Amino acid sequence: MTHALDTYPLDFSRPEVQALRNQLVATFDSPATIQYLAKSSGVQTAFIDMSGPVAILWQAVLDSARKQDRLRVLLSTAAQDPNGAAIKPLLMQLLRETPAAATDPDGSGVSTDVTAWKIDPADPGGLERTIEAQSSLLDVSFLERGIELSPSICKLLVTLNDAKRYYGTAFRIGPDLLLTNHHVLFDDVGPATAVEAWWGYELAFGGAAREYTVVACSPESIVGRVDHDWAIVRAAGPLPDSAQPIPLTGAPAPKVLDRVYIIQHPQGREKKIGMIHNVVDGVTDQVIQYRTDTEGGSSGSPVFDEQWQVVGLHHRWGSRVTNGRTQYYNQGRRIERVAEGLTAEGVL
Repeated sequence: MTHALDTYPLDFSRPEVQALRNQLVATFDSPATIQYLAKSSGVQTAFIDMSGPVAILWQAVLDSARKQDRLRVLLSTAAQDPNGAAIKPLLMQLLRETPAAATDPDGSGVSTDVTAWKIDPADPGGLERTIEAQSSLLDVSFLERGIELSPSICKLLVTLNDAKRYYGTAFRIGPDLLLTNHHVLFDDVGPATAVEAWWGYELAFGGAAREYTVVACSPESIVGRVDHDWAIVRAAGPLPDSAQPIPLTGAPAPKVLDRVYIIQHPQGREKKIGMIHNVVDGVTDQVIQYRTDTEGGSSGSPVFDEQWQVVGLHHRWGSRVTNGRTQYYNQGRRIERVAEGLTAEGVL
C-alpha cells in the first residue's frame, strides 16, 4: 500500500493524514507561522489564500507541498521548529515509515524501492540537504520563462536638456509603450529631448556580442509622475516581435522572505539578471525592498517574483540603521501604485 505521504494528490480520507493535519492545526495555529514553515521548506504558496481558517489553510499547504514534492521537507522543518516539540514524535514516525510492500513486493529479499539508497530525512547527517532556512531550488522551467520575457526589456539611451546622455532600463507594456522611471526621462528642466531603446543588447553565453536593434522613441509622448517615480515613452518605430508586452497586474502582493529577480542594463552594459542573495526584506503599501543587486542604469527595470510576474519598478537604493549597523537595500515602487498612476493619467 502506498505510504500516506506518497499518495498523489494527498489522500485526506486516510486516518493518518487526517491525524497529521489535525496535529499541525493544533500546534501551528497562525497563518504567519504556517507561511513561515512553508517558505522555509521551499513550498510555493502564491496561489494559496492565507487568510482562511487554519484547518483549511493547513490542508491547502499540505496538498501543495505534496504536489511540489516538498511534503517531507515541510514535515521535517515543522519537527525541528521549537514550537513543534509536542508533535515531533508523530512527524518523525511518518518520515521514517516505509511500507514493506514497496521494498520487497515479491518476498525475494531484493529491494525494488527506488528511494532505498536515500538517507533517512530525519537523520541529522546525510548526503545532501537544504542548507539555508529557505530552499533556493526552482523548477528548471523557471529559466525558460525568464528567457521568454528577457527580449521585452531594453536599454535606454536618454538625452536630457543639458545635452548630456544617460542610461536607463525600460520594458514594454503595450503596443508601442515603454515603462521606466521618472528620473530616467526627466531632469529639473523637463522631459528628455531624445530617447533610444536598444533591444537585444546582450552577450551570448561564450561572451560574443549579439546583434541588437535600436528604435527611436518620441520625446513628445513622455508622461510621468515623480511621486511614484514612473514615466512612459512611446516608440516611434516598430518593436521587435520577440519583445512582447509584459502585464502589470495579476501578481500576488510581495512578502518578506520572497525572492525577486531583476533583468536590467547596469551602467548601460549588456543585459544582466540579478538573482543572487535576492530576498525581500521590506514591504510597504508604496515600495518593496530587496537585496537583489543593481547598478546605475538599472533604474526602470521590472522586478519579478518567482512566477515571473512583475511586482515592482526598480528605482533606487537605500539604507537603514539596525542595532547600530548600517544595512543597504535596493528598492522598487510597488507595481500596483504604478499601474494606478498609469490608469489615472489615461495611459492604460
